[in-house]
Formats: sequence, C-alpha cells, structure tokens
Amino acid sequence: MAAVASPPGTAPQTFVDALTELVQAQADTGFVVLHQWAEILERHFPPQLPNSEHTIEQRRPQRRARQG
Repeated sequence: MAAVASPPGTAPQTFVDALTELVQAQADTGFVVLHQWAEILERHFPPQLPNSEHTIEQRRPQRRARQG
C-alpha cells in the first residue's frame, strides 16, 4: 500500500500506474500479448534517447600524461 500512496510522478507511483494498466488489460482481454506489454511499459517508462551533447568522453575526466 505504500507505493499506492506515493506522490504522482515518483518512481514507485509510475510503476504502480504501469502495473495497474497491465492488470486492467489482462482483465479486459484475458491475455496481454507482448506488443501490448511493450506499449504500456513505453507509455509509463519512455525510452531515453541519446543526447549528442552529453557523451561518455565529455563525462570522463582527462587523464594526465605521465612525466618522466
């Protein structure tokens, strides 16, 4: 019950919303096929697209060249 009482937009509430929709879809049709699972999960957990301005090389600190 603690996850149900989570504030909207938090990770637990997002999970509860997705799970609720999956359970409702199964109750409506008796079986949820894979593409329906994917649609529901993507609706609640949209994929993160790569950001061209934020690359691994930019996040890594530059190594100093060894002297001597």
